[in-house]
Amino acid sequence: MSADVRERFAALLAGERPDLAEANLLICAEADPRVDVAAGLARVDALAGEAGGQGAVATLREAGFRGAVDDYDDPANSFLSAVLDRRRGIPIALCTLAIAVARRAGETIAGIGMPGHFVIADLGGADPRYIDPYNGWAPLAEADCAQLVTRTAGIPFQADHLRPVSERAILARTLLNLRGSYLRRGMPAQALWTVELGLIVAPGDGELSRAAVVLLAGAGRYDEAEETANAFLAARPDHPAAPAMELQLDTVRDLRRRMN
Repeated sequence: MSADVRERFAALLAGERPDLAEANLLICAEADPRVDVAAGLARVDALAGEAGGQGAVATLREAGFRGAVDDYDDPANSFLSAVLDRRRGIPIALCTLAIAVARRAGETIAGIGMPGHFVIADLGGADPRYIDPYNGWAPLAEADCAQLVTRTAGIPFQADHLRPVSERAILARTLLNLRGSYLRRGMPAQALWTVELGLIVAPGDGELSRAAVVLLAGAGRYDEAEETANAFLAARPDHPAAPAMELQLDTVRDLRRRMN
């Protein structure tokens, strides 16, 4: 855990439009203290300089950024530092890079967090132009987006699936992806820090708070687990997640008793 990284992350999130590149690089630094955030930002700035003539999408496509097909679930594919090095990543990581480069180049590109897949929309024209960085930076019609939702999420498409999402939503989804990847690898300590950063993105989130309690208890940090649960219940006694948190608190206390 890095107090400096978390302090900077919180300060960045306090702004109206946090820089996605810096925010993701701070997530990288939380995972690996060797990550040089300033150097990563300089690389994003350089890509934006190249994009001045032809646009962010063309620049990133020509630079070889592509979807991580063979090792999709590798946590590195969510980290902008690794994406810049390896030039591959999962959809939301490539979209994060595209949004950050476009913003620096004066373009208007937004993230589209469809269920099951993440794409971008170029909002610079009369109508949005949807683009799928993961699949070769392919242009998408609305019908293509609908097919993606049906295929990847298994649910009917709705028009609001194409609504641009906020920077906070992108960061929250990035951290959720990382949590799942770490848990599938049996790495609960790493999953815990993704939850803790998630609570900076979405303070008081019931699901994240409960996940923090579960992971703290699983690490044998019962005092911290109980403190986290009690703090949530004291601040939000009427929250929809409160009953589940109370049950989790009982579980933590029972685990503590068994350890004595």
